Amino acid sequence: MVELGLPLGQPAGDSGSCGSPTRHLHESYILGELLGRGATSTVYKCLFKGKKECACKILKKSVLDRRRVESELPDLRELRHPNLVEIRDVFETADALTLVMEWVSGGELLERIAERGFYSEQTAAKAVRQILSALQCLHSRGHAHRALRPEKLVFASEAEESPIKLLTPGLGVSSLLPTAPPYCAPEANKGAGAGPASDMWSLGVTAYILLCGFEPFSGENGSASEPLQPHALHFPAPWWDEVSDSARDLVTQLLQTDPAERPTAEEALQHPWVRGDTPRSQHMDATVRSLREFNARRKFRAATQAVVATQRLVSPEKRLSRVLGQVSPQEETPPHVHDDRPGRC
Repeated sequence: MVELGLPLGQPAGDSGSCGSPTRHLHESYILGELLGRGATSTVYKCLFKGKKECACKILKKSVLDRRRVESELPDLRELRHPNLVEIRDVFETADALTLVMEWVSGGELLERIAERGFYSEQTAAKAVRQILSALQCLHSRGHAHRALRPEKLVFASEAEESPIKLLTPGLGVSSLLPTAPPYCAPEANKGAGAGPASDMWSLGVTAYILLCGFEPFSGENGSASEPLQPHALHFPAPWWDEVSDSARDLVTQLLQTDPAERPTAEEALQHPWVRGDTPRSQHMDATVRSLREFNARRKFRAATQAVVATQRLVSPEKRLSRVLGQVSPQEETPPHVHDDRPGRC
């Protein structure tokens, strides 16, 4: 558990190259509310010198590939792109790597789409174009994101024309912790590792959701009770009846099981649908309704995961006492739980 105000600078004697041996987080930043907690990281809101808002992501070093982090992080710190969340500072301790990142406050992409009054393929194409631009920047520098999914896509601010930002890449997270299905590409599921082509698969799944409101490779309208064969792509009626052939063509290209058959980010940026030449302008009312249901399911899963994470903070002895009726939940002090918004972690 991270205590507020605890120095998180690199301890003396630790010669790691990711952080500074003489600087400490608490000297410049004040940790605030907990924004999210995942299997590999925890994210807090923080203030730089008590004024400028930032996000502080604390990653467990036990799940990081040290060589990959050391080779990628220095370059990622230097990346500046309008659709990538900036890494502004790095600190290191014996068991954690802390990233101070640009603050984004516009909310998740899918949630904002579901809340707006009008949504068309043109809006979806604009979103995909921005995501591709971020991926093209990463891939051109030899990096892959490895964790692309809707929760990683947020708006910089609440302004109407705010750009979409892609949250930080996987940063060397072990291949034992792949992106969750169906966003994890077939080759990554088979242990071949995730690279730029795997990001294109994840983008294909995201684009599919943007166009119909539910995930591919499941039953109609995302029903888990009607599973399809793995990677058997189809466009079920009536949800896809009004989607353009050009949009279907892009999704089909991105969701090729052979990574060599998928377009690169640079190639996909030239697709007529992505360029804005062919997307339809009609309101997609059915998609918006489906997205609202999809977001509700995601929130339910996130809430369930938060309960599980909270239970892990309770000692085995206290859990046993609860079962035996020796201690009531009111008699023990619960952990302080903050808003656990997906996409912040």
